[in-house]
Amino acid sequence: MHSIRKWIRFLFGFSRRETNGFLILLPLMVVAVFSQPVARLLFRPAAPDFSRETAILDSLEQLFQPAGISALQHKKPTSGSAAPADLASRSSAPYRENAEIRKKSVAVRKTLRFDLNTADTSQLISVRGIGSTLASRIVRYRERLGGFVSMDQLYEVFRLDSAAVNALRRVAYISDDYAPVRINVNVTDEYHLSRHPYVGRNLARLIVTYRFQHGPFSSLEDLRKIHQVNDSVYRRITPYLAID
Repeated sequence: MHSIRKWIRFLFGFSRRETNGFLILLPLMVVAVFSQPVARLLFRPAAPDFSRETAILDSLEQLFQPAGISALQHKKPTSGSAAPADLASRSSAPYRENAEIRKKSVAVRKTLRFDLNTADTSQLISVRGIGSTLASRIVRYRERLGGFVSMDQLYEVFRLDSAAVNALRRVAYISDDYAPVRINVNVTDEYHLSRHPYVGRNLARLIVTYRFQHGPFSSLEDLRKIHQVNDSVYRRITPYLAID
């Protein structure tokens, strides 16, 4: 024991008093560490018995199978007891009520849908994930475009993520007969052409230059003669352009 004390004092730099305290605490620490696992092994709780609940569930399952329901329907009621048809009607009443509630909620959601091209910021804010800032950006971008012709254009709004776009898809729509505001490419100057998000400065300058060199556009197809207007650009800008 003396050698153990000496070794502990040498290893940890303890004084004689600290060494005595360490030797007293060491067995207590060992007991505290290993007592809980040993207790779990010695006093393992018995597995819970669910046999009664299982029997009840089995009886209910048999009752609601087609054979059980048929037996209930043909069973004659005794005096003072409700008929099986009445019991079936009562049991199905909550389901009918839930179905009616679902139908009403669907009808309410349909009435709450709004036109994306006429909605104001208060309607947009009511959509989950859209605050006042995003609602204002949507309205401003719609005005710059001349109106939305596709729900996919919402992805072009700054900081409008896919979750907010999907939420808008569920409550907003674009009318089939909606016609966006169009810009006359034969009379509009370069500055106002460049203000459109799909045109910009470079394309506006090319349109005005082509018009100056070749005269007015006879059709929107003439825009394809400008080298910068490929098929994707043409499909994107033509809903917002006109020649008269």
